[in-house]
Amino acid sequence: MATPKILLLALEDDPRHAKVLMLTVRRNLPQVELILVSNGQECLDKIAGMDRRPDVCILDINTPV
Repeated sequence: MATPKILLLALEDDPRHAKVLMLTVRRNLPQVELILVSNGQECLDKIAGMDRRPDVCILDINTPV
């Protein structure tokens, strides 16, 4: 049985920062599954609808709701 990927939920509203984060994770962390959201409400909705909770969350605290 394969080890499940680390589930990383990242909230970033700046498209440039989000793209850098996405590319960095893809290229350097194959064991991580990235879920990227762009605002607080989207983040809450995503978490509420998930069967499995994220292992790690990265939040931009200056992001709009």
